[in-house]
Amino acid sequence: METASPASPPSWAHGLTMNDRELRIFMDGTSATTKLLIPTIIETCDAIPVALRTMYDNRVPLGPNTDLWNLMNAVDAATSDPAVLMSNLKASTAVISIASQTLFDLLANVVLSGELFKDWPGWIRCVIKLITRFIRIPEGALKTNNPVATQFAEDFLRCNATTSEGMTLSQVLSRLLEQAWEHRHVFSGTNAGTWQSEHLPGAADSIRTALLILLGSAIGLDQLKDICNRDFTQLAFLCWFHEHGEHGDYADQLLFILNRVAVEAHAQGNNDTLETFFTHHVHIYYPPLKVCQRLRETFLRAKVLNEDIGAICVLMTYFIRDHKEKVSYILEASLLQAMCACLKLPLVETKAPPNSSTVHVGYFFALRGCLRGIMGVIIDVLRDFPFSRGAEVLINECDVPLLLSWIFRLAAFYEYTPGPDIETHHYALFTNNTFAELASSPHMRGENNPLRQRFAQALRREWYPVLKLLRRNTTTLVRELYIHKAWENLGKAMGLVENIERKQFDQRAGKMCSLVVCRYYTILPPNTLRACGGCGEVKYHSKPCQTEDWRHGPRGGHKARCKRVN
Repeated sequence: METASPASPPSWAHGLTMNDRELRIFMDGTSATTKLLIPTIIETCDAIPVALRTMYDNRVPLGPNTDLWNLMNAVDAATSDPAVLMSNLKASTAVISIASQTLFDLLANVVLSGELFKDWPGWIRCVIKLITRFIRIPEGALKTNNPVATQFAEDFLRCNATTSEGMTLSQVLSRLLEQAWEHRHVFSGTNAGTWQSEHLPGAADSIRTALLILLGSAIGLDQLKDICNRDFTQLAFLCWFHEHGEHGDYADQLLFILNRVAVEAHAQGNNDTLETFFTHHVHIYYPPLKVCQRLRETFLRAKVLNEDIGAICVLMTYFIRDHKEKVSYILEASLLQAMCACLKLPLVETKAPPNSSTVHVGYFFALRGCLRGIMGVIIDVLRDFPFSRGAEVLINECDVPLLLSWIFRLAAFYEYTPGPDIETHHYALFTNNTFAELASSPHMRGENNPLRQRFAQALRREWYPVLKLLRRNTTTLVRELYIHKAWENLGKAMGLVENIERKQFDQRAGKMCSLVVCRYYTILPPNTLRACGGCGEVKYHSKPCQTEDWRHGPRGGHKARCKRVN
């Protein structure tokens, strides 16, 4: 796509007599001509690849090739539009027939020509979408078990199809991604003031959506693992960063997958970590405030707290590391609030893969990641802001006592399984001691101090039940770090009296979950508790809580103490 002034349209627009609305319809592949061609595409599917090849060979390079574009739009609609595929029984057969050696060769030639991202936006969109169809041939053919699948489609199922010149799909994709990154303005729409930005303002969104789906399709295929290179990572992040519309959830999933692949590749010693990627790429190409705002959108879209959300919280520690000004952007974008809001989402258990460690992962693995990321941000706030200002910001932005309580409870419960890592515990202790020290400072001194009142009110809910738990706990981590002493000192510094807090807790203890790592161990649950079927004395917020306490609690869990068993 050429950079041009409003008075100088790109070469592919010369001779076009369409108005802006007609241009947009044409680019989206929804024109009347395209719709009329779709039945013909399905009926004569075997001849279509050759017709496309002939028209492409006779095209005007980077010129107005409307007949070619119309046919390409119709091919795309006939092979990928769900409405078309569901309305015509022949359409599924047409997909396999059109996805032939001839079309694969044509798409490869288009990529190798180096002209793709300088051409008509609708052409770019269709080429990317048809390449995606080739990526999905194994998926589609395996699901439909189509008996008329061509030899070429069967080759794709065996992952050994190549162009007539010997290029694999993976190699074609690598070249495509290399050029896509070189012409990244095509996807971001940053060429303000050009002819295209005035007459086709939605072009970047349309093309980027096609690329987003291609990237999401390619990343899961084993034969395409070698394309998970820097171009892939950079484009995936670009698509996620600019996608604010209906495909936001899909873009979030791509970011999650990107993180998993980076972790897996780094473990095998053959790729950069996302920490390196943020340091050497994101910090250079993207405004930090907008990155924070985009991450906030991702967190607010989340429906559950799973391993992916936990990992993105940890990602925040990479984003702010060695860049003190980033903390201000996090707060300005209300990102810390959004991260803390994730703690209220339903938890999703992470299943351990086959032949993996026997260490229990459980429902609280994602919670551990989320807490680690939040504590990383909190530590930077306390270190980079003036002492009193940092504490004030945190009291306004998040429930610090709940965060500390949850980290300490995880340490007490999971004696032989991975609770928060040691770094998170050190962060929590630092935060705990900072607020204990701040309690006697002029900024929080006095019972009527608003900051002190807010913090003490939140701490009162957590303090005694967790103190009682920590005192009787014998896990190595709690004992060696003197967590119980630090927690006790925090409460006393904030004016809490143990006997008073104990009586307050005893009045509500039977109404809360018995699983110490449940969010409703210190907070009244929204539903009626379920009693243990054996003793009837221990009550749980949910079945997963009961299972967790039964199987994985300290000293053999509730199973070792239940009257039904003992």
